[in-house]
Amino acid sequence: MNVHPIVLEYLHKNMLPYVFQVHDMGVPYHAELWKGKECQSKTGSVMFDIKKSRLTAEYFSYDAQNPYIWLMADEETQWKLVLKETQVAVPVDAIRGSRKARTIYNGIGMPRVVACEGEIQGWLGDPDSEMRSATMTITDLPDIHLPRASFPLPTETPRNGLTHVRQESRTPVLTLEAGDWEIDVMEHMLNPSEDTNHLHTASIRRTDEASFTLSDEESIVTALRQFLSFQAGGWINVSTIVCQPSDPTDWVTKRAFVGKLAPRIVQHTNQRTATDFQDWPGLFSEFWKFYRKNPSHLNNAIHHYVSCSEIFESNYGIDFAIVAARSTLESLTRWWNSLPEDYEFGGRPERQFAAQLKKAVEKAELGKDVGLHIDTTELESVIKKASQFRNRIDHGRAGNVGTEDFQRIIGLQQYMHNLARFLILAKLGLRKTNARGRFYSPTFKETVP
Repeated sequence: MNVHPIVLEYLHKNMLPYVFQVHDMGVPYHAELWKGKECQSKTGSVMFDIKKSRLTAEYFSYDAQNPYIWLMADEETQWKLVLKETQVAVPVDAIRGSRKARTIYNGIGMPRVVACEGEIQGWLGDPDSEMRSATMTITDLPDIHLPRASFPLPTETPRNGLTHVRQESRTPVLTLEAGDWEIDVMEHMLNPSEDTNHLHTASIRRTDEASFTLSDEESIVTALRQFLSFQAGGWINVSTIVCQPSDPTDWVTKRAFVGKLAPRIVQHTNQRTATDFQDWPGLFSEFWKFYRKNPSHLNNAIHHYVSCSEIFESNYGIDFAIVAARSTLESLTRWWNSLPEDYEFGGRPERQFAAQLKKAVEKAELGKDVGLHIDTTELESVIKKASQFRNRIDHGRAGNVGTEDFQRIIGLQQYMHNLARFLILAKLGLRKTNARGRFYSPTFKETVP
């Protein structure tokens, strides 16, 4: 089963604690099945299981009038299960027929049962419920090498005469602050000696400890996911979000999220993040300011940057990665030059992409923190060469790119991708020149006072 073991253990024991709990997998519970605002079945039962890294629900209806309509529903249909005893609403994605109860009996008095199943995906509970904190479980974020402190525990000498000297290894915590929000990012490992995927959690709360609501489109969750995805060079996966109630005497939390319970990829080929974790607090604070003020350009830049990273790391579209790298730089050029999203490059010389990019790079003052500046002559040469490959590939002539050109394409793509990373970081106030292990990156020269 390709499910992250820590998340799996967490769900098996608690099934999203404080939202709804089950005695064990495979135990039936009275439930209703809803399609949008219409109840399709009032008399039925549901059982929960984990299949193929998803929390699933199998529903058995005893009063369905026309069950085949369920299977003909379009992708926009909103399904949910409502547990009768607790009235907790559980979102279900993509209802499909179950192999159980599909035998048709003739001349035998068998009760009518219709079975279907679907994956639980999305928010559970009341979107208006107040909480004092929310804890996210995160996969696909590389090991950020947080320092792990150890503390001695009291020694024990049992009757066998052996003295046990023990150490407690504490979970490392990185605290991020953004406006009125405070976030603790923690790194967990099942066995530090084994090369396994890491699991991270993020605990979100208000700095003034005030209560808050966390709706489907709460910006702090989206902003954190975008920031961590930028650092990881790939979209991180949020497996669960559990919200703690604002009233400590109320053990029933009414808001939680369930997603995929396994990493999206088996292992990152590049274990480096965009910057060292020591820079994250300051960077995320600036990231949040842009997100709150006008997220349009920021969203475009992060979307293209992460997509470009994933295309290259997949090893299936290295040639198309140069197209994605150019798109990333175009979005950043518009951002730095305060151009509208639909601005089209071309026409007059000053509207050409190369000229606009050079202008953006000069505004960004890349390398300023370490007394350096970018080699603009090299920049112009790289963009000119990359544009030739990009135009051929993007306009349906990728098959005419020879295998001998792939090494050149990789170099040009990596140069452009690292340049995009520098431009994003400069917006967040960091103007250093670390290539983060990439062989191809912009060249910087010493700035003469």
